[in-house]
Amino acid sequence: MAPSRPLAIEYDRVPLLDAGQAGGEGGFPPGWWSPVLRAQLILAEFARTAWAEVPFASTVPNDVNVARGEIGSLLGDWSLRPERQAEIFAQSADFSGAFIDLLQAGGGRRPATETLVHAAIAIGGMAALHWKWRFQRARPAQRYPAVLPLIPTPPHPSFPSGHATQANLVALLVGMALGDGDGDPGKALHPVLTALADRIGRNREIAGVHFASDTEAGKTLAEDMATFVKAQALPLLQGLMADARKEWSGVTPGDPPDAAAWVDPREVLLGDIARRVAALVPKPAEVAAEVGKLLPSGAGGGLRP
Repeated sequence: MAPSRPLAIEYDRVPLLDAGQAGGEGGFPPGWWSPVLRAQLILAEFARTAWAEVPFASTVPNDVNVARGEIGSLLGDWSLRPERQAEIFAQSADFSGAFIDLLQAGGGRRPATETLVHAAIAIGGMAALHWKWRFQRARPAQRYPAVLPLIPTPPHPSFPSGHATQANLVALLVGMALGDGDGDPGKALHPVLTALADRIGRNREIAGVHFASDTEAGKTLAEDMATFVKAQALPLLQGLMADARKEWSGVTPGDPPDAAAWVDPREVLLGDIARRVAALVPKPAEVAAEVGKLLPSGAGGGLRP
C-alpha cells in the first residue's frame, strides 16, 4: 500500500525515467502487458481477416439413432464423473491455467507464451460461436434431461464444442510457434499439448454438456483455423509467436523417461480388486470337498473338482 503522506525526499532532485530506461518505445514495458488484454489485440487483428469464410466440413448428425447412441454414451460416462469431477469444475469457466502451468509460462516467466495461450482461446472461442449460431444444436440435457449434467448447461448451442475448439487451437498454435523439428521444443511438447486438449474436450462429455460429435467438430474447426492462420499475414500474432519461440531458446528435446517405471494406478487398482475377488471365490476342489461333507456317506464319491 502506498504511503498516505509524501516521502521525506526532495522531489525536485529525483530524476524522471526516460523511455529507454522504462521499457518500450512509449515507455511502457512490453512484459507488463496483461496477457489476457494483449490477446484481445491479436483477436482484433484476426477478426479483420476472412476467417468466417473458411469452409467447415463438419455437420450436426441428424440421424436419430446417432443421437440415441450418443446419449447412451453420455449415460455410460457417469462412472467417470467421480474421477474427473475436480478437473471438470476447474475447467468449466477457464482452462487456460492448465496450459499455462504445463508450459511454465505464468508469473511473468514466459509472457509471450502465456499471451499466445490466451490469444488461441480468444480466436477459438469466436470461431466456435460463429458456427454454434449457424447450427443451433440443442445440448444433451435439452434432448434428454436424465443426463443430469455435472455442471450448469451453458447458455449457447452445443455444436461445435467451444472447449474442444479452443484447447486444440492452443495446442496447434503453441506447437507451431515452438517448431516441430528434431531439435525444437515443440516436438517434445506436441503430444502432451494434444493429450491435454483431448482431455479437456472429453471432460465436457463426461460432464454431460457435450456430445462426442461436438468434440470432434471442435477439433476439426481448430485444425481449420490453424491452417488459415498459417497462410495469413498477421504481424501481431506472428510477432507474438516469434517472441514465444525466443522464450524457449536453449530448450531442446532429450531422451524420454523409462516408461517401464511408470505404472497406471488404475491397473494397480484393478489388479488388487481381482486378487481380492479371487480370494473370496472358493476353488472347485474346495467346493467339491464341502459338498461331499454334506452328502450321506459314499454318496459323494462321484464328485470331481
